[in-house]
Amino acid sequence: MSRPGLDPARLDLHLLAMRLSLVAGPLRLLDGGFPHRTEMRDIAEHNAREALAALAR
Repeated sequence: MSRPGLDPARLDLHLLAMRLSLVAGPLRLLDGGFPHRTEMRDIAEHNAREALAALAR
């Protein structure tokens, strides 16, 4: 994908950091008594898959 005016490597790193944050945050909630555990686990799993896919490119 073309991103005129943006450093592609920096943007990719930012997107990876965002994905990892969207894994870590829901997992921290699962350590406690968060009531919507399934949804948080699904969010963490989805973003873990996306982060791994980005690393494989």
